[in-house]
Amino acid sequence: MNCKLITYKTLSGEKKIARYEEKSTGKWIIYQNKQPKYHLDCFDLKSETGLLLNDLLFSEKKTIKQIVKEVNKKYGKNLSIEKPPLIEIIKNTTIEDVPLEMLPVEWLK
Repeated sequence: MNCKLITYKTLSGEKKIARYEEKSTGKWIIYQNKQPKYHLDCFDLKSETGLLLNDLLFSEKKTIKQIVKEVNKKYGKNLSIEKPPLIEIIKNTTIEDVPLEMLPVEWLK
């Protein structure tokens, strides 16, 4: 999947964040151990993961942060949603093909 990789200069060093190439709502890149690993799309109603995510977000009124926190607790994962630093100093931006998998369905059940 093509992603925009943005390298920020921070007080503690450099931080690299992966974002979708185009701005989008209802899509997230999920990190595992500080590396981009999974993606989620709540409007992808053709996949079981998208349907489950849509149900969790809209029917059960959970946030994406709550869902990630529950997966971490239940399955012992180290998942996160990375944000840019408070003071954004962009050092570099590139477009790269990042191999992202859909978050496993079993984790959302």
